[in-house]
Amino acid sequence: MVKKIELLVLMIFIISLTLNCPKESKKDDSAALLILLAANSSGTGCNVTISGSSDNFALTHATSVVQTINRTESSSGALWVVSAKGLSANSKVVFTDDPGSVNVYKQSDCPIVFGQNSAFQGINYQLVTNSSTQTYTIITPGDYLFIGVSSTGKIPKVQIQ
Repeated sequence: MVKKIELLVLMIFIISLTLNCPKESKKDDSAALLILLAANSSGTGCNVTISGSSDNFALTHATSVVQTINRTESSSGALWVVSAKGLSANSKVVFTDDPGSVNVYKQSDCPIVFGQNSAFQGINYQLVTNSSTQTYTIITPGDYLFIGVSSTGKIPKVQIQ
């Protein structure tokens, strides 16, 4: 069972790398989230739903103070959701300590319905990755949710600048 979960998290990571592509086409991300939900066995804070399947993830509210991200642990990694509300144009949401693969949603609150309200890179934000840091510069003001999976064992941090 542990091997299956590890394989599922690895597949999520690989699939998630393609989800941040800067194209505007509508795509079906249901397979990726189903894998993610299958790997997650517990957690509280933010309900995530796809194709009728739901689960809860640990939730962190980002602020201007550096915070450790609350995570929902699995045997192969940490799953998490960060809420960043009221962002203005040129605000930066900075993730440090290897946050892993991140999907971005332009909405204010949970629950999240995977595939809906996706924030497209190049329209709503720009991503700059440098070593173990990911910086999301906001283009379209508003509220955002960031969903991530980290398999490095490090505990990621977040800050709004």
